[in-house]
Amino acid sequence: MTARPIVFLDTETNGLHAGRRPWEIAWIRREPDGTESETCIHISDVDNTNADPKALQIGRFHERWQGRNFPALTGGGYAAVEGDPIVMPEWRAAEAVEQDTRDAIIVGSTPNFDTETLAAMLRRHRLCPAWHYKLIDIATLAAGWLRAVPDSAPIVQNRKKALASWNELTEQQRRVRDDQAATTIERNRIDERVTEAAEKYLAADQELRDIITPPWRSDDLSRLCGVEPPTKDERHTALGDARWVKRWYDHIIGGAA
Repeated sequence: MTARPIVFLDTETNGLHAGRRPWEIAWIRREPDGTESETCIHISDVDNTNADPKALQIGRFHERWQGRNFPALTGGGYAAVEGDPIVMPEWRAAEAVEQDTRDAIIVGSTPNFDTETLAAMLRRHRLCPAWHYKLIDIATLAAGWLRAVPDSAPIVQNRKKALASWNELTEQQRRVRDDQAATTIERNRIDERVTEAAEKYLAADQELRDIITPPWRSDDLSRLCGVEPPTKDERHTALGDARWVKRWYDHIIGGAA
């Protein structure tokens, strides 16, 4: 158990450009004692002057953004229904982010994208980012975990089975070759089986190598680790992706840590 809080973080933004603005921010904060709290914020006064329409489409901004319901908000925030995102102006969101990420270890999928976005937001409101400078990218962590060949990863199990089959058939091939009574047909048959087994192993080994070689696809890595990615409705929602990162992190690390 780390002595620092861990924050599983994700944002939905209006673009990939340097001046992007967050419109949805979500995090799950895990305290050193293991207790957790979830927060999801929608920015009521998000500036979309330089927004990329494609980015808004991917995050389903026009479908999901709650800020239009409370455009005049200036105070602490409001949620229409319990469990819905809290709607608040950017200055208040900056305060909440600074408070809940202070001294925390940030875990995310390409977390530097999110922290750069949030750092710019904090500085717009005269606040300073105070999370731990070493970010944890879940994809990098997963690729290293797979490279270490853990028995629990499905793709590694397939590779191990293919190698075991190849080794077993190779031993049978040796016995057949040493058997003076073996026919040519028997020897050809075992040779063919060994060749097939070798090809299956090499294919499984190459599949693993391809997956763990950057650049990575997060969904592929997650499934290969044994963690199902978010559903279509959850994907590209800040809280859905933050929950995914938490599940994935705990699967690799071995529970709350």
